Amino acid sequence: EISPPSEWVGKTLVESNIRKRYSISVIGIKNTDNSLNIAPDAEYVIAASDHLMVIGRTEDINKVIK
Repeated sequence: EISPPSEWVGKTLVESNIRKRYSISVIGIKNTDNSLNIAPDAEYVIAASDHLMVIGRTEDINKVIK
């Protein structure tokens, strides 16, 4: 579970190009009200307060959170 980098905030998942640029996939999103969106739509707009549940290699995830 990671917080979105500032360059992703306000963009859709597809605009952020997360899978291609970082080789990780967003499999769920937890909002501030603790609601959970499993398998979010590609058009989901990322908010600064979101917590992204991602899957991928540890080294690829670490590149995002640095």
